[in-house]
Amino acid sequence: GPAIRYEPVSSPEKLKDGLGVFTIRDVRKTKYREGSKAAIRRDVIAEIRRLTTSPSQCDIRELPDGDPNKRWNLSDIVILCRGKTFIRELQKDLARFAIPYVTPRTLSVFSTIAASEVRLLFWALEKPEDQRRWRSLSTSWFSDLVASRRSPLEIVALLHRYGVSALHREVTGGTFLVDLLSYEGGQRYVTDIEHIFSAIAVEFPHGTNVSEILRWIEDAIDESDQNDDSVDGQRRIESDENAVRLMTIHASKGLEFPVVLMPDPEAMGKDPLIVSRHTDIGKSIDLRSVLMDAKDRKDAMSDEVIQENDRLLYVALTRATNVLTAWVSDDHHENASPAWHDLVTPWIEDLENEKTPQAEGKETGAPALTPITGMPRVIRVSNSTLTSYSSTRFKRNSAHVADVEILPIRRSASEPNHRWSYSKLHVTGSTQDDSEVDGRTGAEDTTTEQQATTKGRRGYKTFGDLRGNNLGDAVHGVFEHVVGLVPADDTEKLQRIIAREFEEQGLSAPASILPTMQRLLRHPLGSAWNGGCLDDYSTSEFSVASEMRFTLPLTPGTNSSHDDLLVKVCELVLKHDTDGPFADHFRHLARTETPGRLLQGFLTGSIDLVAPTLGDDRRYVLLDYKSNSLTVTPDFSAASLAIEMAASGYPLQALLYSVALHRHLTVRLGAAYTAKTHLGGATYYYVRGAGLADAAPGDGVFHWAIPPILTEKVSALFRGEK
Repeated sequence: GPAIRYEPVSSPEKLKDGLGVFTIRDVRKTKYREGSKAAIRRDVIAEIRRLTTSPSQCDIRELPDGDPNKRWNLSDIVILCRGKTFIRELQKDLARFAIPYVTPRTLSVFSTIAASEVRLLFWALEKPEDQRRWRSLSTSWFSDLVASRRSPLEIVALLHRYGVSALHREVTGGTFLVDLLSYEGGQRYVTDIEHIFSAIAVEFPHGTNVSEILRWIEDAIDESDQNDDSVDGQRRIESDENAVRLMTIHASKGLEFPVVLMPDPEAMGKDPLIVSRHTDIGKSIDLRSVLMDAKDRKDAMSDEVIQENDRLLYVALTRATNVLTAWVSDDHHENASPAWHDLVTPWIEDLENEKTPQAEGKETGAPALTPITGMPRVIRVSNSTLTSYSSTRFKRNSAHVADVEILPIRRSASEPNHRWSYSKLHVTGSTQDDSEVDGRTGAEDTTTEQQATTKGRRGYKTFGDLRGNNLGDAVHGVFEHVVGLVPADDTEKLQRIIAREFEEQGLSAPASILPTMQRLLRHPLGSAWNGGCLDDYSTSEFSVASEMRFTLPLTPGTNSSHDDLLVKVCELVLKHDTDGPFADHFRHLARTETPGRLLQGFLTGSIDLVAPTLGDDRRYVLLDYKSNSLTVTPDFSAASLAIEMAASGYPLQALLYSVALHRHLTVRLGAAYTAKTHLGGATYYYVRGAGLADAAPGDGVFHWAIPPILTEKVSALFRGEK
């Protein structure tokens, strides 16, 4: 019998109402000008558009919570593919229709256009005296180098002396980021470039010659198509944007998604080119199979390989919680994928014998409303459906794509953002990727040791028994969607946002959360904010900015491990903020032996909130939300929080944020801007203290009035100015 059977099962608890639908879309008789594979890809585009923008065109079971007024976000949709070739073709189509996508754990970064650009760069540097090679960079992403003040020989010398990170800093300085980000999908390119350079730096930590690096890059590009889903080289998530996810079935193991589109199940059991099997020491290939014909090779395949294909099919069919859609094309025959053929054929044959109501409804664009059964819907895709979604109809900024909202998505434990965390430099002594640290919210660790030191301290129970990164993200999400938008008195809307943000993190909001959040919005922030509170911005004419992302380049340091930028930053603090709250902290940091942490490269991060002060004097203050429990002090007074911040490494973080804001205002305000007039310092908002029912004014609030001259000097230091 068939290797896989489809059986109706009871809905999980979170879907106890029985919502959800499995649909098979049949394109076998669709005469599309570019072939059946292109027809499937175009129909995938049509399904994405329908599910995200047209609730009226959906079956009630296809909508979130069965609510006709809701629609799916792009980030709720994952497209599972058997092979990477199909993924690459889908990427082109999604780009043509201006639908954002990400490719987590699927494609090697060395299979991207960024890898080709970096290869061209090193090819030009391999022979710096060859002007023909050097001028070839004029049409590349690194065209600024050709007109730069440095000669090719000087750039090669920089690589030899300081290493790959110094070269990275040099070639991506100037207007590189601005130029690259001006392209559609520019954030994707920037992330790929940073990923490739970091991979080179790991491979050649002590430096080498250009020829060796070039050979290594070329080998990585050649091997990129052969790599499966190993962690090394997998492309990083480029941003937090609301985007469709593309991944192989292998990469989806153990994950669940609301909407799963499975466009190429027919690729499951293609005739193998060679016979191979996995052994304890790796993959064993039977070279005799090269001379076999297709039938003999298929017969020679081991049961293990056949069963692996069946297991992959099972994985693909069990990833969806609400909507599962698969496609049947001209490749649908028994020899292509026996298990899929046996599974689907009985249902699609019913369509051959009788034109079902749901198929008719689909062709006219109306929602297909059918009774809930254990059987999938079968829909015949017509030519008119595809032509109505021609690429000429979806130009950038046209009305046809304007209603696709680009909103931030929540991070998950399995897909952390690839940002660098610099808040714990003095602890780790390294600038390695700290993806598992929640640098955005400052949520505390949940280890047994950490809980033992914080349990019983003031504010430990502010959010009941909830703590950890998920709580930090939930609270942060509430602030992000409320501050400057929703008054604290609007109880109904505030409660709805709270419930949504906590639910997205898999948490049940405590019963006391509403009054807690209202207290946090109304809590006075002190004299730096002219006595105001966050709630004041809900009725103010001035806007606030949430999640201001930034990238700060660092100039190369010297060979001395004691002469890095971190030490120089500490020296600037001690010079320009001698009596400041963190002078002792930076003095200790400067004395640390062999710090070696801010030599070169880039600093990236996000500022939780930037807001102008309300009143006659217009200053811009940055604010960072912290959901930490107290670890070393007994209360949330300003004096105690200064100690807590130093223990967590936040003073350095605040200073870096101030530099980023300074750079931003320099551009936005132009000649009207002066640091002395417009910079208002950094406020750290400890929500566990400020949210207490008996919180005194000032509890949970610490403001560092960073001297503007200090911010300017650190900014100049990072820029390499004398």
